[in-house]
Amino acid sequence: MKPDPSKSCKQPAISQPAQKGFSLVELIIAISILVTLTGSIAPMITRYIEGARAAVCYSNRDAMRSEILYAYAAGEYASLEEACKEIPAKPTYAGKVCPAGGKITCTVKTDGSYASLTIACDHAGHEPLSRSVEP
Repeated sequence: MKPDPSKSCKQPAISQPAQKGFSLVELIIAISILVTLTGSIAPMITRYIEGARAAVCYSNRDAMRSEILYAYAAGEYASLEEACKEIPAKPTYAGKVCPAGGKITCTVKTDGSYASLTIACDHAGHEPLSRSVEP
C-alpha cells in the first residue's frame, strides 16, 4: 500500500524547552538575603573568637604562674622575683602567651610574710591573674 499524499504525516510541533536557571531578580534577592544574614552573624562570631582568645590567654598565664611557683618552690630560683623575671622570657612563653597580641607582665609585691604574684595581660578584657604565696 502506498501512502496517501493528501494525508501527510505532520510531525508535532517542537515545544520550546522550559527556561532553566534563575532570573536576575531572583539572584539579586538571594544575594541580598545572604548579605543580610552574614551581616547579622558576623558580630556574634567576632565575640566568640575574642572570648576564645581571652580563654587561651588566661590558660597560658595560669600555666606560666604554675611554672613560676613550682620553680621557686623547687629551689631553682633564689627569689620569686627572679623566677618571675626569668620564666616569662623563656622561648616557651616569649611572645606566645596571648593570641590577641597582648603584652604579658609579671609582678611580685611583698607584704609582710606573703607575696602576691600577678601575671597580667594588657589586652582589653583580659583579667589579671593573681595568687598570694609565702615567699
